[in-house]
Amino acid sequence: MGKRLIYCFFFTIVTCMTFGQSVELNSLRTKIYQAKTDLERLNAILALCEVHYNIPRDTLDKYAYEAYSLALQTKNDSLISLGAFAKAQDYYRWGWLDSAVVLIDGVLPRLAFDNKATSEGYFKLMRLKAISKGGRMDYLGALDILYQLVKEAESIGDLLNLSINQNSIASIALARNYPEEALTWIKKAETNLGLGLDFQTAKASILINKANAFIQLEKEDSAVFYINRGVELSKEVNNLPIYSTALQRKSELALKRGDLIEAEHALIELLEARKLTGDQNLYADDKEALLNFYLKSGQNEKVINLANNILEGTMPDPNTLDSNTFTNSINLRLIYFEALAKAYKASGNLQKYQETLEQIIKAKDVFYTINSERALAELQTQYELQQKENTIIQQQLDLIRRQRLVYGTLATMAIFILLAALWIVFSKRQEKIQRVKFQEEEKFKGKKLILEAKEQERKRISSDLHDNLGAFAASITSNLEYIKSDHLDDLGKTALRELQLNSRSMISELNDTIWALKNDSLRLTALSDRLKLYLQRLNSSYPKIQINFYEEIMEDKTLPSAEAFNLFRILQEAINNALRHSDCKLITISLKCHQSWSVEVKDDGRGINSDTTNLSGNGLENMKKRAKTSGWSISWQGIIGDTGTSVRIEPTAN
Repeated sequence: MGKRLIYCFFFTIVTCMTFGQSVELNSLRTKIYQAKTDLERLNAILALCEVHYNIPRDTLDKYAYEAYSLALQTKNDSLISLGAFAKAQDYYRWGWLDSAVVLIDGVLPRLAFDNKATSEGYFKLMRLKAISKGGRMDYLGALDILYQLVKEAESIGDLLNLSINQNSIASIALARNYPEEALTWIKKAETNLGLGLDFQTAKASILINKANAFIQLEKEDSAVFYINRGVELSKEVNNLPIYSTALQRKSELALKRGDLIEAEHALIELLEARKLTGDQNLYADDKEALLNFYLKSGQNEKVINLANNILEGTMPDPNTLDSNTFTNSINLRLIYFEALAKAYKASGNLQKYQETLEQIIKAKDVFYTINSERALAELQTQYELQQKENTIIQQQLDLIRRQRLVYGTLATMAIFILLAALWIVFSKRQEKIQRVKFQEEEKFKGKKLILEAKEQERKRISSDLHDNLGAFAASITSNLEYIKSDHLDDLGKTALRELQLNSRSMISELNDTIWALKNDSLRLTALSDRLKLYLQRLNSSYPKIQINFYEEIMEDKTLPSAEAFNLFRILQEAINNALRHSDCKLITISLKCHQSWSVEVKDDGRGINSDTTNLSGNGLENMKKRAKTSGWSISWQGIIGDTGTSVRIEPTAN
């Protein structure tokens, strides 16, 4: 009885989790097919997933993944929580309880029970987390969550969630064989019931739990009364799992009373209901229940016919159970063989009994052989699941890249012209400071004054960049967000997106400049961290190119801010050249510092002429000029047609 009550615990909780009105599944699928936008399709899929308990697992699997993927694109916490719930329910239906908990924990931090926009998703996900813990027999962990949900639902006056979670606590009490405690929680749950379909669904589960409590208390008449009400109500609200659980309990009670006709009729109805959900594990359990019923009622011929038909691949109807399945699961075949052996023995057919025992021995040998491989198969399934998710994400990224058009080019040029003008002004001021420095470097007092002037000028430029141009750029970015794209054509929408991206890029460039200017000096580790952030921004634009960064800093050198900025810009140019012109698949950046430092940017592309004296282009000239100004050597290695190019920067040896 304890095992069956645990079974009931899962289903009374699972089926109360959904609050959507039961709608014809074909109508829901039609709405999905007719959706014209991603948002319409998402809402239609979520509506279908609301009745997850009545649809086959394969159908749920198909739509749950898409729902979560579309929800993430909306960046709407409410939709994301509902999409995550659909996917977590899919994990739960397939028995991947740990995966369900991991997914739920990743979404819960952005939800709140007292926020109207996210409370629905919060209560659903938290309850499913409790169910998953119960599936691992972690009743204390499940109760901790359920007690918290009861308290939160009570604080905001949510009677539906309050009643459902109180009934779930009663289910755990029944699983632990505490019927009096269960009845206390059931009474609380009944007190909070209201009107409407949602409350009727909750009431159906409460009636089943109440019948289970009276079964444990051996009050058969009360149990029969409440289980009959539970059967009627669960059928009325069209909730197949609750209905199936009620029928199973009704069959047990009928068998106990000796009413074989009613017991068999309830089991046959149960099998028909299970088939509609497409959950073959539950369907197998119910066939086992039917066999046990025939054994207990002494109907050995029915046991023999039913077990043989199951094992041979047919499942004819004792009253038109017209399913055609072949049972190749070894542990299930063992159950059916054992039932068959008992029936042969009871009917006196010792020859068939002996043959069946031999089949049991063979099946057990196979069972022990494949049992050790089951863990590996589960790992493979999880790997394939992850691969499927990665494929969907990659397809979405490819689609976004294909949608980019040329109309953002003008905005990009304007932004970079602005940055170039800014850098010219900055360079001229730097040159002026350098000239003053060289003129006064032999005079102690003069040198001190120049250093102070340089420091003040650098801070003033940093402040001007931040307060003036930075504010202007931020204003551009902010104003672009207010431009409505509803009345724009596709090209206009693309141009608007490019403007938004480029304005953000301008802010990033300004931040890099201000980062270098506002510090007197910078350590190599700080430069390394800044470079890592820059590489992270590049990843989304070049997903097919792998960028590796290796850092080996034994002695953290300090560079003046101007030199640090020059080194950062040289590395930016080297990385951009590799990304745009080399057709490479891999870029490796190595930053080393022992007694001296060196940086190398290497790609596996088509290579360049190693004699860079003949190479043209402002980018390479600027790299040489920056290196020369800072007193470093810069070298390129690579031959056209060879594999890759290497750019190396290091201080010039004295």
